[in-house]
Amino acid sequence: MTSVRQRRLQSDYERLSALVSAQSMLSIESARGNPPETYVIVFRRRSIAELRGSVPVFCGRQRMKIEMPADYPAVPPLVTALAPMFHPHVWPRTNIVCLGPWNITESLDTLVLRLDSLVRYDPAQLNWKSVANQEAADWAVRNQHLFPLDHSEKNLQAASQHGGDRWVETA
Repeated sequence: MTSVRQRRLQSDYERLSALVSAQSMLSIESARGNPPETYVIVFRRRSIAELRGSVPVFCGRQRMKIEMPADYPAVPPLVTALAPMFHPHVWPRTNIVCLGPWNITESLDTLVLRLDSLVRYDPAQLNWKSVANQEAADWAVRNQHLFPLDHSEKNLQAASQHGGDRWVETA
């Protein structure tokens, strides 16, 4: 007989697989375990790798490792950005993502959608009262007019009106 955790992990794998099949901006780079309990997810979205002075350095892809601990889903997954990510909710020294309050009923596919919004600086995912990186939060407060960080016409116009020639894109 399978445990509650095993059934949850299997359900999460099935739901996440369906999500990435429907979302071209997301992919599963790796999944370890049977059913998987550790994933590397690729987000093909604009994110901020770092600031050079006050100029954001953008990247078009972010990879995150999601690890389900032994007590999952009673305790939240551990999410780590696998490359530098300048964000109010990412600890700068460890690249661990601060998920905020965890709801035991939140499925992995829903968490991945939340992380996708976080990567893009979706205003709905920014909690100014609880930040992991104060420098990123200060920058984000001053630059809210640019969010979310996608390639929409609105953001391109905003960038050109607010020093867009100083923005840096990386591969």
